[in-house]
Amino acid sequence: MCNNDKTSRNFKILVAHLRQHSISKDPQEVVKEWEHLRLWECKVVGVCRCSKTGIVEHNAIVHRLTGLVVEPIGSSCIKMFPEDMRVQFKGAHDAYMCKKRARVASMKLGWGKYTHLTFLQLALQDAQYAQWLLSISKYSTKTRHACFHPDNKEIRKLLKKGIEQNKT
Repeated sequence: MCNNDKTSRNFKILVAHLRQHSISKDPQEVVKEWEHLRLWECKVVGVCRCSKTGIVEHNAIVHRLTGLVVEPIGSSCIKMFPEDMRVQFKGAHDAYMCKKRARVASMKLGWGKYTHLTFLQLALQDAQYAQWLLSISKYSTKTRHACFHPDNKEIRKLLKKGIEQNKT
């Protein structure tokens, strides 16, 4: 197992769940029986098998011998598994983030006189309006906020980038 917080209550709950579907009973051996399968994003926040709520990036893991798939698993739990699974997760996450950034960069605002602009184009054209958008709760990155959307962090980055480019 990796070296940090393996004693967290949530991770213990996850390991107890996996133990039911594993050959080993020792927690350190149980987590070695699983590997990362895939990563996806849901518009609706979910609940990890460890009982943590509010996960957006969902992962699936598969048992190496039986092929049993367990999902959803949150990214913070995946980071608790042995190094080989963390490496698999990092590769999947990097590919996922590349696609997500491209999708968000091409998204049009869809309202008012800026309907035809992307968030970056808006910030380049009207930095003051972009700054105002950053100040409202709709663009909150707090996952428990009623207006949270999975793309908010990337949207905020584009708005900030456009504001900075507009200054120069």
